[in-house]
Amino acid sequence: MNKKYDFTDDFVQTLVHEYSSGEESTTSLHKKYEIDTRTITRLLHKAGQKMRTRSEADHVGFIHQRKGNGGRYKDLTHGYIFVKIPNHPKANRRGYVPEHIIIWEKSNGTVVPKGCIIHHLNGKKDDNKPDNLISMKKSEHIQQAEPYKRRIKELEDEIILLCTALICK
Repeated sequence: MNKKYDFTDDFVQTLVHEYSSGEESTTSLHKKYEIDTRTITRLLHKAGQKMRTRSEADHVGFIHQRKGNGGRYKDLTHGYIFVKIPNHPKANRRGYVPEHIIIWEKSNGTVVPKGCIIHHLNGKKDDNKPDNLISMKKSEHIQQAEPYKRRIKELEDEIILLCTALICK
């Protein structure tokens, strides 16, 4: 099956079932089937599936990843791993802290400096090995990301042109 254009009714019903049962999010379906999340959303919408609100989606991802992990889960929306440490200054309202912050603080013996973030050198948000984490000012992080964002946009535009050329032939 050409994952980009040819979706059988059975496949669409599988997507609807997995999404509606709470087993999967659009992000996890994207990863599972290597289909763009916008395409998944469009297919679900065409099949009459009511889409989750942002808070419902966050909750499903939170519950789905939390099961059996003893206070550790992966945020399906952003890809970060969180650990339960309710008294940590950077804990969210559920008492969870991004794991990369905890690991960086432990390996450096200090808290993250004010105005700084912890950056994953290899870009993998769930790779929290100490040698993959560095502290940097937020402004530096934004500047560092800009060339990559531009290149990604260029590649996306190129893909659209190539797909358009293939479809038109």
